[in-house]
Amino acid sequence: MEIRAASPADTAAIAGLYRAWLDEDNAYGLAAPPEAQIKVWCASGLCFVAEEDGSAIGFVYGTAEAAHDLAVIPNGERCLVVEELYVRADQRSRGVGAALLERLLAVAAEQGIVRARLFSAAKDAERIVAFYRRFGFRVWGVQMVRGEDAERGTA
Repeated sequence: MEIRAASPADTAAIAGLYRAWLDEDNAYGLAAPPEAQIKVWCASGLCFVAEEDGSAIGFVYGTAEAAHDLAVIPNGERCLVVEELYVRADQRSRGVGAALLERLLAVAAEQGIVRARLFSAAKDAERIVAFYRRFGFRVWGVQMVRGEDAERGTA
């Protein structure tokens, strides 16, 4: 497996991974971004692809921003936002997601960014929290929903 920086040539492969993610129906409110947006991600320097045998099996994308009105990061401090992280279902539990996240965090650190944050709408929140805790993330706040549409993610 190889983790490498994405380029605009990876747009179609990442779009395909995103479609696979949608087909899994494992996150609330997930919608595929237009390929033009994915192309921007690929050129950002904060998007990485995991490849095996010449085929994309996962990707991660982050942004760097100045913190604003966050209780846990001082205003104005640059932080990494982990925007997207996906690994094909048949490639999970092999360290692919960990390798992608480690690469993104390392590149951010090279840019002097030492704090990171993320949001997840994963239906299996406990598994996602456990994954990110391994990299020093901690829970900051909780959002919950109640109602008949809550299970479908349309509440």
